[in-house]
Amino acid sequence: MTRQKIHRYLIALTLTAGILSISSTSFAVDEYNVSTGLSAELLPLGLHGVDPVRLKKHADTSRGFAENTVNIDGISYYFASEKTKRIFEQDPDKYLPQYGGYCLYGMYKGKKFDGDPRYMEIIDGKTYLFLNQAIIDLFNADRTGVIEIANENWKKYRSTPVSDL
Repeated sequence: MTRQKIHRYLIALTLTAGILSISSTSFAVDEYNVSTGLSAELLPLGLHGVDPVRLKKHADTSRGFAENTVNIDGISYYFASEKTKRIFEQDPDKYLPQYGGYCLYGMYKGKKFDGDPRYMEIIDGKTYLFLNQAIIDLFNADRTGVIEIANENWKKYRSTPVSDL
């Protein structure tokens, strides 16, 4: 084996060992939508890498940057700037999406569907994500009722693995 191949092999082995050594409880993957991969810290990436502050304040779905990362409950969130990172750190709950970033309508149905930041609504100061525009249209037929049932379902299913729903 060449020196370069050995080096690549050792890097891959180290990354694999690092991923396997992180406990599943620190990931909390069943409580957060982390369908978009890992951060530089080998933690699941929340909110598709979109800056939660810019999303809520400006409906801006551009991705943040790894150099501006905040880790909460074993999930990494990226920020577009040091400023939005500081704003978030002062009150994370104000900017994190409801239901761990899963789709509101999916939770209403007792499922954990991918919440896509491109399909987002702010209701009563809370950020809700949806799977797509068609799901938002279904939600709009009974907004209050859907949110009430979704809230009850989240209490029941928050820690339930996605595969069990």
